[in-house]
Amino acid sequence: MLVREHAPAVQSRGLRGFSLVEMLVALSIGALIVVSLTHAMQVFSANVEAVRAEPDTDLEEAVTLVTDEVRRAWYVEQPSANQIDIFDPYGNRTSYFKDGSQLKVRRPSGQVGVMLEDVQDVDFSVDTITRLRDDTPVDSYGTVWATTVPPGDPEPLVVPPGDCIAIGFMAPLDAPAEMDVVANVEEELLEATLGQLQLKVAQLIDGTPTVGGDLAVMLFEARAPGEGQPFGDPLATMSIPLDTLPPAVWSAIDLEPTLPPSGKKGKKKVAVCHIPPGNPGNAHTIYISSNAVNPHLAHGDILGDCAEVLPEMHLEAPTLAVPIDLGSLGVKIQPGRAYSVVLAVQGDRSIVVNTIPNAAAERSGVAYQLSHAGVFESKAISLPCTIQGTRSYTQTRSVPVITRVTLDADLVDGRTIAGSAIVTGQTAVRNPWLGAVPGEMPTLELHGN
Repeated sequence: MLVREHAPAVQSRGLRGFSLVEMLVALSIGALIVVSLTHAMQVFSANVEAVRAEPDTDLEEAVTLVTDEVRRAWYVEQPSANQIDIFDPYGNRTSYFKDGSQLKVRRPSGQVGVMLEDVQDVDFSVDTITRLRDDTPVDSYGTVWATTVPPGDPEPLVVPPGDCIAIGFMAPLDAPAEMDVVANVEEELLEATLGQLQLKVAQLIDGTPTVGGDLAVMLFEARAPGEGQPFGDPLATMSIPLDTLPPAVWSAIDLEPTLPPSGKKGKKKVAVCHIPPGNPGNAHTIYISSNAVNPHLAHGDILGDCAEVLPEMHLEAPTLAVPIDLGSLGVKIQPGRAYSVVLAVQGDRSIVVNTIPNAAAERSGVAYQLSHAGVFESKAISLPCTIQGTRSYTQTRSVPVITRVTLDADLVDGRTIAGSAIVTGQTAVRNPWLGAVPGEMPTLELHGN
């Protein structure tokens, strides 16, 4: 609460009356002032009438009236060369226009009056500047983010059940150049709805009956830009069956024969090609007792030396980009904010992903979590992948606004007159995003105590 401050007190003096001489002097001075003012008003009125009697006074008054209103306008519009509409901050419109041989004015009340008679031509010319305004955002489906892949040969990375791999990403703020609609104005990303994660991934199948499993997909905020480590609770989760992923590809290379163990005990054993479930690339020859052969064969092993009965199987990095639908996550991501997509293998099958060695482990954007560990560790690899979705971009519209109005009027009797005025409220604001544009009215904000 504001406290009113009082003016300092003035020292009083003794009270006394006026003398007769003082009163006469005061009356005389007052009479002189009244006479002088009366004479001045008579002279002023005579001058005004003389000016009005001049032949060009009607033209000057018309131009003065138009230019004064232009200066005070909130904004001005020009429907035609013979008309201008002047708007005040309350949206009231005053129109000046040529109608036949007359220059007329239409007031906000709708009343129309004649300003000039016998008009041959009236021309309103204007100067304009361009102001900018936000237009309706536009949606475009495309790449939200893509990995910057370093040079190198792809390598497979096996992610067994229980392990997690995280991919960090961040949607850029700047819009593609094709989204720009006004020269020298760069559009920006407002938000994006995730659509697909395109990742080179496959499932490992060992040929034995399994229940398959799922690949859980979770969206987190990331700890920092350029890192894959998730932060906080998941923003959304979903899962897809591993059976929907293509099978991993194995290639064969020749094996060197495996020599049997030396000694009498080794001579009594049988050579069996042992194929580890889910990892045929690690097939190798073992020598076991004859009593243990049948159980091994029942689990998929082959009798004999692997070099003779089975070529070495080499796991290849997946080359097919699999589209993983992220639409069910239903999350709108914000530009410039770091996120992390975490893939968790659930069930009894592994997955294999395509990776590229990346020496910059600190900013590789990939993090890995072992099933028995509680933290994600950065990995010195890159995962070639892209995230697509519906991107919502700003749109800018340019609005020409009138900054100056020039009136040229020609009468039938040959008289001409011209006048010009600036729209003060427009020329005072240089920022193209500020200032009034047609249709915009100032808002009055009321604040409570």
